[in-house]
Amino acid sequence: MMTHERLVRRQRKSFIRDVFRTMTQRKMEDFQTSFSQLARSFHQMARPKKTYEAAQMDQIILGVTEKVCKKCSNYQSCWEKEDGMAKDAVCAITDTVLQNKPPKETVFLDAFQDSCVHLGQLMRETQQGVGIAQANLLWYNRLVESREAMADQFQEMSEIFGQLIKPGDEQLYEIEQKKEKKLRRLLARNGVVVYELLLLNRQNQRQEIHILARVRKGETVSTKEVSALLVKVFGETYHPSEKTPHVVPEKKTPLIFIKDESFHVLTGMAKRQKDGQRVSGDNYSILNLENGKMVMILSDGMGYGEKAGAESARFLNLLEQFLDAGISCDSAIRLLNAMLVQNCDSRMFTTLDMTMICLYSGLAKMVKIGSSTTFIRRKGWVEAISATSLPVGIVNHMDVETVTKKLYDDNYVIMVTDGVLEAIPGEEKEASLKGIIEHLESRNPQGMAEELIKKVQDGNELVRDDMMVLVCGFWKKSSC
Repeated sequence: MMTHERLVRRQRKSFIRDVFRTMTQRKMEDFQTSFSQLARSFHQMARPKKTYEAAQMDQIILGVTEKVCKKCSNYQSCWEKEDGMAKDAVCAITDTVLQNKPPKETVFLDAFQDSCVHLGQLMRETQQGVGIAQANLLWYNRLVESREAMADQFQEMSEIFGQLIKPGDEQLYEIEQKKEKKLRRLLARNGVVVYELLLLNRQNQRQEIHILARVRKGETVSTKEVSALLVKVFGETYHPSEKTPHVVPEKKTPLIFIKDESFHVLTGMAKRQKDGQRVSGDNYSILNLENGKMVMILSDGMGYGEKAGAESARFLNLLEQFLDAGISCDSAIRLLNAMLVQNCDSRMFTTLDMTMICLYSGLAKMVKIGSSTTFIRRKGWVEAISATSLPVGIVNHMDVETVTKKLYDDNYVIMVTDGVLEAIPGEEKEASLKGIIEHLESRNPQGMAEELIKKVQDGNELVRDDMMVLVCGFWKKSSC
């Protein structure tokens, strides 16, 4: 039975936590508002120009006048007495240059060339002025693109802060009294002193048990031993989280135990680089996230060789960091797209093929941006998933399209880069690859990847493009 003093202390601690949580939430809301306002400001500044303004045309005419006409003895005659013929001539040359026509086609020449003694120089200076105006317009619109990309980044940051402060799917419970007593008793017998016990239900059917505990002095208890006791109480398998120490410390420490996933996976990878290249332009990544999801990513840098490989590797490293930090894949991709669009020195484009599998529900979320077809080998048939979209880094405003598929026991996800499809002869490349996948003899993901790339390459003397295959085998755990 909880004493009155203990109840008061717990209530006070709860009140203090709520105060700090409220303060943190208000700061997050301020950050969200600030980034949203920054995004609006940059969007307002980002207005591209399609035509030249009157002031720019006047500047061209003024420049020609200063460099050519004012030094000429016929200046007053051309510009003041003959109905502004010189001004009309310069305007005509300007219009002709802007229309990408040769200046000799300008209609004024017959009437003007007899009176102008510096016609050649006049035309050259006018062309030069138009060239400068064209360059200024180009760079202005490039700056506008950067502002739009910055606006998108600020908006994504605002949305990320919004995700942090909005109520999530998490639900915190006190453990059932009978089970709590049994667990406290078992832990005490093993030398573990328990202060708090809580059950947390998170999204994707993920369940966590949080224990605030320490060991008695002189005792040694591993967190795996605690996991074994949890099985006795709850009848389900829990494992220590990555941040939970391997041994229960003597100092009061929070311990987190996560309910085992319903499914497990194995992966395999095989690749070939283009003939004559030491480095492949294709890269991959396999991540196990804290939320019970496994992620497979393929990235194909534009072109081939070291430069393409470095571009796709840099893109993957940044994407990994965002996903590990808990940023949603949609926000992470849009942030990276904005960064690549702003790269003025070297416009970098890369494809993105991502499959994110929930190991609790079996749902696979697929993101395909400029990438090749993904295949799911099911029992007796093969499903193809494809999408049409531009690679990352080409356009400012990117809509991230996703496809969700349910995976079942003994399914395989096969991801390939475009070099694999291009190596298959004939026009029905996708259908041919489906047939190859369906008849693969190996049941091991690594063996399947190697067998697939070998069969695709059979009959081809040369590797004309980088090729990479990722295979993920998906099985239900026997205890689930």
